[in-house]
Amino acid sequence: MKQEHKFLLHLFPQSLSKHRSRDIKLTIAATFQKGLNNSMSKVITFYSDKHKVGKTTSVFFISYCLNKMGKKVTAIDLDRQEALTTAFNSVENYQSKIKNITPMKIEAEEPLINFLKNDDKSDVVLIDTGSDMILNKVALAISDEVIIPILGFEGLQTVSPKNISFTASRIAERVTPKALIRFLPIAATEYLPEEQKNINTYQHHHREININCYKEAIPDLFNFLADKQFASDVFHLAMTSEFGMNQFYERLTNEILQDS
Repeated sequence: MKQEHKFLLHLFPQSLSKHRSRDIKLTIAATFQKGLNNSMSKVITFYSDKHKVGKTTSVFFISYCLNKMGKKVTAIDLDRQEALTTAFNSVENYQSKIKNITPMKIEAEEPLINFLKNDDKSDVVLIDTGSDMILNKVALAISDEVIIPILGFEGLQTVSPKNISFTASRIAERVTPKALIRFLPIAATEYLPEEQKNINTYQHHHREININCYKEAIPDLFNFLADKQFASDVFHLAMTSEFGMNQFYERLTNEILQDS
């Protein structure tokens, strides 16, 4: 039986005044935290202080892979740019593969409460964070796992272990003690073979500072979400066996599920 996939659209409209927007965000944040804290779902937040590092693309493809594996998935878009929402709406091939996509515009507390009550049986909740610290703080606080994409991991030559360790320590202060924090390497395609070989070596050499990376490095295709037609074309290409993008994300998704 095809699993139902829902995703939560942009939580607050751009047209609101700054004061009104803050009131709504605080209300949503409190309701959001209460609802998901009472949920049995596994909550995974994709977070980074940097923009355009692959958070949205990862949520997009992992949603597809989880649903394909028979999981009920809720994907939540917390970014003002609405890139995840735009991607779900614009990629017809995605909508043909996953039935019962239910777009929802949440602008007040009651609809959000109803949504969370009705969605408490999701297997996995994926959260795509943006730049709003109120919502990001809540997302981190209720997460079972935080995934931090690292762009520019090419050959593991440009990444400072101390910087990664500092990032992990800072995020650890915002999550529950049981939450898992893992880094997701994203590399240019030509570096992927080298990347796959070196991730374990890199972690082994820096075990003293507790760097926890996924073994699966992902090709750098995050910019495909910027253009609707390009998004549709790339998604179609990415999901074909000839290109193999689906294989990268399927292996990554299996690795994520092993953490459960």
